[in-house]
Amino acid sequence: MTRLSSENLFFPMAAVDGAAIIGIWTVLSPGGVTVAWHVHELAYGYAAAVIAGFLLTRASRVELAVAAVTWLAARCVWFLPDASEAVRAAAGLASTGVIVLLASRGFLRAVKRGQNAVFPIVLAAFWIGDAALQAAILLAEPAAERAAGRAAVMLVVLLIVVMGGRIAGAALSGLAQRAGRSRIAPQPRLERVLVAALAAAGVGLAMDLPSLLAPAAWIAAGAIAIRLAGWAPGLGLAGSDLLSLVASQGFVALGLAGIGAAALWGPWPESAPLHLLTIGGIGIATVAMMLKTRAQRARLPLPARTVGLATVLLGVSAAVRVLGQGEPAVAYPVAGIAWIAAMILCLVALLRR
Repeated sequence: MTRLSSENLFFPMAAVDGAAIIGIWTVLSPGGVTVAWHVHELAYGYAAAVIAGFLLTRASRVELAVAAVTWLAARCVWFLPDASEAVRAAAGLASTGVIVLLASRGFLRAVKRGQNAVFPIVLAAFWIGDAALQAAILLAEPAAERAAGRAAVMLVVLLIVVMGGRIAGAALSGLAQRAGRSRIAPQPRLERVLVAALAAAGVGLAMDLPSLLAPAAWIAAGAIAIRLAGWAPGLGLAGSDLLSLVASQGFVALGLAGIGAAALWGPWPESAPLHLLTIGGIGIATVAMMLKTRAQRARLPLPARTVGLATVLLGVSAAVRVLGQGEPAVAYPVAGIAWIAAMILCLVALLRR
């Protein structure tokens, strides 16, 4: 019998939710569901479930059950026709709050280690961001919805860049050393610059401040590029899981560079580089981390082909979504189908024993 664990519970739910969100969005938008719902569910539904599966390793069975039930309730309440916006907001905030509270405990115990201090802060900001987005929806303030939605995306990107970067960097360094090459040293100063630049870019994006957004986004993109260059000695030795994490970091760097350009160059729509962040950056990183983490904790072989194929599908989805701006009737469904296919592949691998 499979033990109840955070990854066995939340990762499959995340994969189902990831496929459902884009399926619903592709079929029902515009008019059937709102952009606010789309952004909220990707950040506080899908990404929150991945965070829960990854971080709630010390939660008890009761705590996991409470987190799962509140998360499911928050997803379902959006589709109850008689549910008020206040009820939907309360369910969403309860779900995010439980996950953030349980996830933060381990980091709070280790907060004396400076490198871990960023996580409780970002997780708290994650819940505050959900509250801000829910308040904007309740007050029917489109500008506030847009700002809170952008902030949500950047908070998830920050978590992905820091967590994924540390996992990839340490693993690539180990591979290089086992092959007789030099150790790939961590770069804490570069990471601090990256975190600060991402935070500033998030503020600039949310508050629509191009003079802050452009330089901050470019600095963050440059910091990621420097880090990627430093990982070069281990790349030729890496498997599909690590290469996928590296690819996700590359997509984030491209997206940030594009967001900086869009802030100062009007003709380029901002939605294009944002989807490099969300589909290529968040999508690839979360799928790779789910499959890698589940295999490690269950002591199972990594489904390397699934990781590689899902990464290709998500990369295609991001490219089609960005390059198909002029033909949305064709490009957007194709991008959606590729995303959904990647999530289904991930789900099948997660359920395999």
